[in-house]
Amino acid sequence: MDKDDLGAQLGWVCDPTRINCEPINPNGAHFEPNTVEDHCDWAFNQYFMKNRLDQGYKACDFKGTAELVPPRMVSMKPVGSMSATSFLSDYNLVCP
Repeated sequence: MDKDDLGAQLGWVCDPTRINCEPINPNGAHFEPNTVEDHCDWAFNQYFMKNRLDQGYKACDFKGTAELVPPRMVSMKPVGSMSATSFLSDYNLVCP
């Protein structure tokens, strides 16, 4: 993944009108590891969690710099007729 693309998307998502990225700034709770990939993982996931109910899958569109991944399977549960928003609530965004 191109670090310039990641940096551009990180700058977009960290606009104060979108999410508070203070935790990935120096001395922040999520600053370490100090890599653009790790900072993107945290920031993209925060944005996704904040907006997934209103935006659905659109909340995970970071121009190919992130992907939606399922949670670790702890137990097998029947899916039934889940809505897109309830389905998305169990997922996270990460930088590939």
